[in-house]
Amino acid sequence: MQYRFFCRRHGLILALAAIAPTVAALPALAARSGEPPVATAQSSLPDRAAPGEAGEAGSPAAPGIAPGVGARASLAAAVDAAIARHPAAAEIVGRRRADRVQRDDAGRWVRQAPTLTGRYQTDRVADAIGEREWETTVNVPITPPGERQARRALSRQRDDATAALADSLALMVAGQVREAAWVVRRAAVDLGLAERAAETARLLERDLAIRVREGERPEADLPLVQAETLAQESAVVDAEAELAHARHRFTELTGLAALPASLRETAIAADRVDLAGHPGARRALAERDRARQARRVAGKTWTTKPSVGVGMRGERPERGAETIGSLGVFVTVPLDFGMFNRTAEVGALDNLAQAERALAQVRRDLRLALDAAEHRLDAARRAATLADRRRATAEEALRLARISFEVGESDLVALLRAREEALRAIADAERRAVDLGRAIADYNQAAGVMP
Repeated sequence: MQYRFFCRRHGLILALAAIAPTVAALPALAARSGEPPVATAQSSLPDRAAPGEAGEAGSPAAPGIAPGVGARASLAAAVDAAIARHPAAAEIVGRRRADRVQRDDAGRWVRQAPTLTGRYQTDRVADAIGEREWETTVNVPITPPGERQARRALSRQRDDATAALADSLALMVAGQVREAAWVVRRAAVDLGLAERAAETARLLERDLAIRVREGERPEADLPLVQAETLAQESAVVDAEAELAHARHRFTELTGLAALPASLRETAIAADRVDLAGHPGARRALAERDRARQARRVAGKTWTTKPSVGVGMRGERPERGAETIGSLGVFVTVPLDFGMFNRTAEVGALDNLAQAERALAQVRRDLRLALDAAEHRLDAARRAATLADRRRATAEEALRLARISFEVGESDLVALLRAREEALRAIADAERRAVDLGRAIADYNQAAGVMP
């Protein structure tokens, strides 16, 4: 829709793109992507809202990526697709395989190889009366019950640590998907604003060219407007490149050809945030528990294991005498009791100290990250509200400037200034709406909430 006003004082017909109804431009953007337009921040933002309240602001619909597999996938489905493609998925598979091996190994009573001992003795090089003696023994080292129980507990701790690692990596990937998706959305909004500014400049240049040909305006005015049009078209080229790059990053991350159907999230209520259950905290806690159990294993590990042996012994006192055979059972109990494994225990204590430090560091970092995300969310809400008010004020000022221009009470410069201010206010409101949606996603990410 275009408004054409006749300038009696300057003899110029000025063609301006419709600026006031910002929402009217959103369906055009949505039509390019196949997404329905969403409400702007003005319709859903309070002046100050507590985290977690319903009715969070959405963001302007953006051009979607070319249709393909998963074109209307949800944000959660996009995260699942990214997790399956992430290089860390192979690490999780490998660690679970190692967990199974350690679980089987921890339950074994025999952890060291049995030994076969043979002995043969004769008097052939001495008095040669035909005396001979032979003995064969099989010794099987046995894992002490305390060590075996400690190792089985360690295998369970390892399982828990792997599960916590998988959850932590899933949240990390979710953050990457959220970030990539909102970068695409912001780039799409910037492209739409650049295209609208370029279209307005082209309309102005076209009408001014007509006036110049008719002799109503000097030719010196035309290069100025043409330079502005070229600058706006250059901005469109830059915005298109940024959007293409953002789309490629999202597709490379998720394997999906289009953004999720909706990026809108609701911020979790502050009283429901549980940092103790945050995947990052649970991972650090699981690693600490595993290090603690590893120290217990080191304290209960015998360097020399008790063993049970079975032996056969044969003896002939002289040549021609009958061979006497016997069977023996042997039990060897070294006086170890885990007291001679101090070197390994020292290493386990060092690992435990590092795990304790890492746990404390993670808990502090999570508190700081959540606090910063909450402050950014509060600032984004207030900024979006102020941007909506500024947009409404600028649109009203533009309407009055048009009326004043039509009746000859103001000149063209005043109208153009009102137009530029309205464009800036509209652009700021749309970007603030995107920033609000991104701040909500960042707050949920800091709270450990999956999409």
